[in-house]
Amino acid sequence: MLREQAQEIWKAGVAAVDSDRLVRNVVSCDRHTLSICGESFALDSLSRLIVLGTGKAGAGMASAIEAVLSEELTDSQLTGWVNVPADCVRLLRRISLHAARLRESMSRPRQASSVRNEFWNSPTGRGRMIS
Repeated sequence: MLREQAQEIWKAGVAAVDSDRLVRNVVSCDRHTLSICGESFALDSLSRLIVLGTGKAGAGMASAIEAVLSEELTDSQLTGWVNVPADCVRLLRRISLHAARLRESMSRPRQASSVRNEFWNSPTGRGRMIS
């Protein structure tokens, strides 16, 4: 009995953080309106939709965004980039999932000076300092 109760608690906890369900609870779209967290946007006023994200749940959330939007809207106006762990990468229609953490050793904290030097010398850093 205790084992079954523990399993039910575990299942409830996993369901509570299901990224697909969480996105569908706050994002909806019909033929004329995109609603995000209670704020509505007229689709004819949007030239494109950009999704940016990071983290383990990012793959599921990106997939849910594509599922919520119509196929036409997804193909014509949606683009995005989400950094996820390598084992979360999969092919989506318009949002690119990028393996941002290839090995477990890469997720360990590094000294700030090392991170600053990489940023400073990278093509995207363009000489801006970060702390």
